[in-house]
Amino acid sequence: IRQLIGDTKFNDYLKNFYNSGKNKSITYAQFQASNTKYLGKKYAKLLEWYITNSQLPTIQYKKTKNGVYIRWDVTKLSNIAIPIEVQHITRDVSLSNTWQKIAPSAPNIEIKLAKPYLLFNLQQIR
Repeated sequence: IRQLIGDTKFNDYLKNFYNSGKNKSITYAQFQASNTKYLGKKYAKLLEWYITNSQLPTIQYKKTKNGVYIRWDVTKLSNIAIPIEVQHITRDVSLSNTWQKIAPSAPNIEIKLAKPYLLFNLQQIR
């Protein structure tokens, strides 16, 4: 999440969370509310995914004669801008669980995560 929102916002989130919970116990609901408040709803959902699932979220892509399409493989995550590299051009793609066209068709087109240290699986669907 730090790689997606930037160091400053992430560090501010951690400081605020620490200060709001210092010297007391907090519930999971309070933790989620804090995440939503400081990270925004979409990144709070992503953080919840990492906490509650044992597998990494998967970004699927497929190449067809009409173009290259991409989506999340789960419905809980949507509208999270992920930096995707298509043919050496990086752009943020706001993913949902429906297929969206990101490039014209090309037999040898290369798709990869622009930041390889992001914790996602990238899976080609044939």
